[in-house]
Amino acid sequence: MKIVINGYFLSRPYTGFGDYTIGLLKGLAKIDQKNQYIIFTSAKVDLKLPSNFKIKVIIPCNFFGVALGKLWWEQFQIMWGAKKEKCDLVHHFYPVTSVLIRSIPQINSIHDVIPWNFPGYNYSFLAKFLRAFTRWSAHFADWIVTVSETSKQDIAKTFNLPEEKICVIYNGYQKQFDKKLSAPLIKKVLQKYKIQRQYIFYLGGFDIRKNVRKLVLAYKKIAPGLKQDLILAGGVFSPQRKIYDDYYKMPALIKKIGLEKRVKMIGSVESQHLPALYQGASIFVSPTMAEGFNIPVLEAFASGTAVTCSRASATGEVAQDAALKFNSESIEEIADAIYSLLKDSALREKYILAGKVRAADFSWQKSAEKLLSLYLKFNIIRHIHTCKQV
Repeated sequence: MKIVINGYFLSRPYTGFGDYTIGLLKGLAKIDQKNQYIIFTSAKVDLKLPSNFKIKVIIPCNFFGVALGKLWWEQFQIMWGAKKEKCDLVHHFYPVTSVLIRSIPQINSIHDVIPWNFPGYNYSFLAKFLRAFTRWSAHFADWIVTVSETSKQDIAKTFNLPEEKICVIYNGYQKQFDKKLSAPLIKKVLQKYKIQRQYIFYLGGFDIRKNVRKLVLAYKKIAPGLKQDLILAGGVFSPQRKIYDDYYKMPALIKKIGLEKRVKMIGSVESQHLPALYQGASIFVSPTMAEGFNIPVLEAFASGTAVTCSRASATGEVAQDAALKFNSESIEEIADAIYSLLKDSALREKYILAGKVRAADFSWQKSAEKLLSLYLKFNIIRHIHTCKQV
């Protein structure tokens, strides 16, 4: 087969879509030397792949702005490129289905329905239009791939799609998190981010659903009895959107509740430093209200760090019994879970071991194997259909 991959987010490697694209491509590269892959990107990227993988740049036509230029790139430019390459299949690694050129079968990866179900994401007429267009155009995809059973149920309901059209392929994680680091190396990374005391670690976004504000308020309740500071890692992509209020108002909140010396925002961190930040932490906490998956929880498991997290949405599905769970709506429950995990060394050890076992269930290679099976299944169905027509 000759397969086109929509690799738009390869030029944004530190996003969820970027991690997903890189993870699956590296996984496919390890197991598939027969099929040909053509990866279309909107800018030059540095990604080493074997010879049956070709990266080709198609510059978006941004005459009417970036958002509409991206839409045109998705709907026409890469599909025209796929036709020129005489490809058998196009897989969009994020929620896109072309309705302008439909002569080539398409697979659409929809990770979650959060932008459709949380009103803060529809911050303008253009955003609302693009959400509605994506939901409508998904009906023209031959298959939908998603990353959890939770998301599968949500997509079927929100997009009004039959469940049999939706295939669940779990995410993986980068194997750098499995490696135990030396104490001097961890100390060196912590010094770079000016972390001098024991700490509770949070990594993720700051949009409202991430629930970071409640995490900070929960920490306020228990901080006097703890040695650990609270380290918040991550950033935002836009200064415009109201959904990021928690990020822009966080410094003022921290000052108001008198925790300037205990709560630190360290911003976005380099990927090579993440294993040390996880391993250096006393515990990892994820208070999110909604996720399609939750890769940071998986990374913390693999790093040998005890996790306490929300039981809501796909976070509970990914964690199963390997984390101490709480109700993300309750500041008291978040505080109690953090305090219990920090004060009980036996409980912490229990979740460290359970997390390692749970992490072993996931890898990008396993994800790629399931995705390759889907591609081959598609090819068989296509051949049977062709034979029936003849």
